[in-house]
Amino acid sequence: MRASSASTALLLLAACGGPSGVGSPRAIEVVETPATLSVELDADQRNRILRASPLPPPPADPTNAWADDPDAATLGQYLFFDERLSERGDTACATCHDPARSFSDGSVHLVSPGDHLRRTPRLVDVAQNRWFGWDGRHDTLWTQALAPLEAAREHGGSRLHVVNVLRRDPILRPSFEAVFGPLPPFEGIDGVGEHARPVPEDPDHPHQRAWDALPEGTRAEINRVFAQVGKALAAYERRLSSEPTPFDRFASGLRSGDADLVAALDERAQAGAELFFGRANCHACHDGPMFSDLEFHDNLLPFTDAGRPDRGRHLGMQLVRENPFNAQGAYSDAAESRTARKLEFLPARPRQYAEFKTPGLRNLDSGPFMHRGELADLDAVVRHYATLDGARIDSHGGERILKPLDLDVEDQAALVAFLESLRGGEPPQELLEQPSSAAIRQIAAR
Repeated sequence: MRASSASTALLLLAACGGPSGVGSPRAIEVVETPATLSVELDADQRNRILRASPLPPPPADPTNAWADDPDAATLGQYLFFDERLSERGDTACATCHDPARSFSDGSVHLVSPGDHLRRTPRLVDVAQNRWFGWDGRHDTLWTQALAPLEAAREHGGSRLHVVNVLRRDPILRPSFEAVFGPLPPFEGIDGVGEHARPVPEDPDHPHQRAWDALPEGTRAEINRVFAQVGKALAAYERRLSSEPTPFDRFASGLRSGDADLVAALDERAQAGAELFFGRANCHACHDGPMFSDLEFHDNLLPFTDAGRPDRGRHLGMQLVRENPFNAQGAYSDAAESRTARKLEFLPARPRQYAEFKTPGLRNLDSGPFMHRGELADLDAVVRHYATLDGARIDSHGGERILKPLDLDVEDQAALVAFLESLRGGEPPQELLEQPSSAAIRQIAAR
């Protein structure tokens, strides 16, 4: 339904923390309804829209002392594109997280432990997340960055190999030391071969045997430098922020009354916004600037691979607790911080076998979508939630929010148009490629 006239006044009442606490009223702002607004939005819908824009800077990560260090970010960017970190020298982080595809590859891969299918997540705006990985098996971005380096189906390398690349490179080493301090002596490191790492599930693995042969102090030194590599990679990835979207311009126009900005969404996309923040209830999980509650839900799609249940969030909580690089571990720079303390609030429940992270909808790539890439495009995604055709009847004792929606074909098309309005510009070109050797030398020269 079209807004009644351009002169209709909006009364926007926001709650904020005043002297008496949460809920003290802020002054009422009166804004004229732009003539280009083609739908009726109630106060709740308007407030939800305004909360979703603009995208703020990434939250601080006190567990990574170099999170916002520009030299650490440059080093991390160099390492992100460096194939030498893999066992065969043919795989970099950028191999699967392709800058040309919003730092994804649109593919589904088997992921250990469990050998379950996971779609490669995009990395643009990744630093906005609270948990990392589809099952939340990492609690910081720097911890997540370490895992692929030792994963058999990804880099297939080891922390010792990563350290060897650093200490042998005449350009990289002095720059790394300029940021993180001198590399330690690594006593006994040359006597165990090229690869060493913990492999607790296989004590006879060659990497585990080499790890056992190292002095305990050397193992700690390797771990600390390995963690610093993750922190450099995270410093780079924190810079991968998307540019404002048509939706952001629309929200800005709604806030200011600017008709031209509101027109950034056409009538169909505006109708989709009315549905998304209204009766379609998409905002229940896809809320805020990232269009995600940053937590975990059951989308009622199958959660088994080859007859084996995917433990989803249940497994993720186990793995994040066991990880020696987690935010409360010895290699965190703020083990007592609020970021670290979230590990203390992870109750395990059977329903979490079917729960996976709510993906952010901002800057959507081209698909496929969902944690296993089951749905090929946005039309299929909207159709799934509109009809729940083929959805599991058993919600595994948990999610009850999903119900078939009374959405006709036009409604579904409007939602797709709105979702497409959440696509913005990519990060600047200088972040999409490996820095030159000269740029790395400059770090040591400063």
